[in-house]
Amino acid sequence: MPVDRRRFMFGAAGSLLGAPFVRAQSSVPLVAAMIGAFPPPDATGIEWADAVLAGLRDQGWHTVRSEFRFTAGQSEATAQFAAELVAMAPDVIVTGTPTNSIMVHSLTRTIPLVFVAVPDPIGDGLVESYARPGGNATGVTHVEPPIGGKMVELLMELAPTTRRIAYLTNPDAYSLPMLSYATEAALRYGVEVSTVDVHTLDQIAPAIAAIAAWGGAGIVMPGNNWVHNNAPFFIAPINEHRIPAIYPAHRMVEAGGLIAIGTYTTLMFRMGGDYAGRILNGAAPSTLPVQAAPFGTVLNIRTANLLGITLPVSVLVAVDRVIE
Repeated sequence: MPVDRRRFMFGAAGSLLGAPFVRAQSSVPLVAAMIGAFPPPDATGIEWADAVLAGLRDQGWHTVRSEFRFTAGQSEATAQFAAELVAMAPDVIVTGTPTNSIMVHSLTRTIPLVFVAVPDPIGDGLVESYARPGGNATGVTHVEPPIGGKMVELLMELAPTTRRIAYLTNPDAYSLPMLSYATEAALRYGVEVSTVDVHTLDQIAPAIAAIAAWGGAGIVMPGNNWVHNNAPFFIAPINEHRIPAIYPAHRMVEAGGLIAIGTYTTLMFRMGGDYAGRILNGAAPSTLPVQAAPFGTVLNIRTANLLGITLPVSVLVAVDRVIE
């Protein structure tokens, strides 16, 4: 069941607020969420919010009060949103992105917290271990550093004449563990890997133009929400310069990117909603193991044709979905 716009109204701070007739039912549990997408009417924000609610329904929770906050494009309000949600004393909070999760966790050690899309929950201090989180938080992790090596391998299969790979990232990307695997894989092909950092949107196109000037360049991109939410700023100049690139999110391939290895993001939020439902059913976060989200590979044949890439059979049989 999609988010029913008749039952919600949008707050000035980018929130999704339950309508009064739902909020009046005090016996109905309150589920709060802070998601790293743009707020509705943005399709991604709606889809991820729907997924949380779908996960709750998977555990039998068809009626809940809900409070959503969306932090993409307004990260400066993250602390404000987190404080607002914690002050409501909800029955459970669902968070997407490490920043959102860490912020909420810093404000409460008692309200159950289900994080989504956090690559290093142990390093971020959210849990003690994957098997036994130990505190008030658990959730879904989505980045396995060896994927960095697999990204290089796929890129080299698609573009075997690549002589230098740009590891195009930004300071908030979960990049260093993946970078070591990417560099190791590139060495097996005799290819150099150079890190290229971009900090703002206006730096992206010039950085890609500089990469294109190398000659024989390819691009590997580790992901975070800033990258995902600003996909067109990367994809357009990369395709304009006809650089073979591998992306971290399926949505970037759906938007015109060549190929991606990534998790099924909407599924991750449904998994988060499912865990929130389990907590409402009485489970303790400390005993719910951190889940690893499944990965899949998506290929855009139209973009491959645009870039003049002849697709090897080894790649076609390896991908999970093809966009024609």
